[in-house]
Amino acid sequence: TNVDTITIKSNGGTGIIVVNLSGSDKITPTTRDWPDITVFGQMPKEYGTFPFIITSISKRAGRYTVTFATPCGSKDITVIVK
Repeated sequence: TNVDTITIKSNGGTGIIVVNLSGSDKITPTTRDWPDITVFGQMPKEYGTFPFIITSISKRAGRYTVTFATPCGSKDITVIVK
């Protein structure tokens, strides 16, 4: 991804993170904060580009971490919920 942080509203706010990856289509998002945020992959619009929708599912504000793991490495994204 080309960003390290995304900001969304609590209780239903959403944002999109786009992960760019060549050579693999295996991307696994993980977080310790599943009670507060969800991460769902969307259909790629072009080769090597994988959009993920991050949604706040609680009223709790805070900073959360989502790790996008691939066979060749991982990247952490900070999700700020306001």
